[in-house]
Amino acid sequence: MVLGNGMIASALKKVDRPDVLFAASGLSNLKGADPVERLRERNLLKEQLAQHPDKIFVYISSYSIDDQSSENNTPYLAHKVQMEELVKGLANRFLICRTSNVVGNSKQPGNLMNFICEHLKTGAFFDIWTNTSRNLIDVSDLAEMAAAAIDMGHVNETLYLIHPSDIAIYDIVRHFETFSAIAGHYRLVEKGVYYRADKTLSKALFDRLGFEKDADLYTRKLIGKYFASRFS
Repeated sequence: MVLGNGMIASALKKVDRPDVLFAASGLSNLKGADPVERLRERNLLKEQLAQHPDKIFVYISSYSIDDQSSENNTPYLAHKVQMEELVKGLANRFLICRTSNVVGNSKQPGNLMNFICEHLKTGAFFDIWTNTSRNLIDVSDLAEMAAAAIDMGHVNETLYLIHPSDIAIYDIVRHFETFSAIAGHYRLVEKGVYYRADKTLSKALFDRLGFEKDADLYTRKLIGKYFASRFS
């Protein structure tokens, strides 16, 4: 069973199984500013946890919870922490799956890859923070990683389902420029922070599933897979 109708939920439906409830309802606004949306997700989780006590409850959360910088101290992340605690407190069996910058067929403007793509296409000026990186994960790979983690017996844990390697934002832009043959209009700003997570499980899952572990090759693959049509 899968809760949600967005990009992640759609990918999880391909690995759905009767003993698991995947919760990927999420918030449409990545800043989490709408209290109505936050209350809706809280009530939905409580309702589904009560109705399905025998299922493994898999909650899709955010890797950015580990980022303590003021720029990311948002209602969205505070809400994610609260929902993680709700699931831990009410579920008999659970997995908290923290994931990173999920890439897929989404036009959500707050998504980093969409932001870069649109700014290159329109020629709009933007800043690149040089002291930070991102962790990109294909939405279809995320779904397979979640299924594999369950198959491996992980339960009542917080897992990081992310790529084994981070990549600098400048390098992401550079790969977009190479793919599209468009030079971006931007300036490099010495700003940002790095945040890290344990990638031991991610490395094991990437080996198990045969995914590309090189961050540059992986990024180029994502751009070709999801953005080629937008530059044609």
